Amino acid sequence: MRSPESRADTVQTARWLALLLDTGRLVVGDYQAVINDASKAEKNFSPAVFETHLTTKFLERTGVDLSKLPTAAVPDVSKRTLPILIEMEKQVIAEAQGVINIPGIGFKGFIPTTFATSATNRFRRHTGIYLPQTMTAPRNPRNQLDEYEIGMLKKFAELGKLEWTGAAGGRGENEAEDP
Repeated sequence: MRSPESRADTVQTARWLALLLDTGRLVVGDYQAVINDASKAEKNFSPAVFETHLTTKFLERTGVDLSKLPTAAVPDVSKRTLPILIEMEKQVIAEAQGVINIPGIGFKGFIPTTFATSATNRFRRHTGIYLPQTMTAPRNPRNQLDEYEIGMLKKFAELGKLEWTGAAGGRGENEAEDP
């Protein structure tokens, strides 16, 4: 059985992982107009540029400076897992450069959701840690809540943390693959 401190460290790390993923989505969203600018070939949205903006936004949101993570006062599990998610996110940006930098085409389909799905799938394959992007009314039918997620949301609702509006269907293990 884990000690309470170990559990607290795990919970804090889970929160930061969720925020890091969401922050990556925000950065991609901030660059959406640039990514979809048909008049430019080179968009200057490299993995390094992404990481700089990710680090700045994450620091603003959490007070944790990812550039100083090895010496930061954060749990060891955070020091091990946050850099892995950053690397997976950067890999997605790197591999999308061919799409991002296509001149003459506006919307390219590289949006925050597809970015996050690719990053979480990579992260899961690398670490075994599943980072679901749960919502009660997803636009993509493949992202319907599974029974576990429905059960957890109902528990939160019972605790008064959110309003449960129900969900249809479940996706089980039908997760989207990387493009």
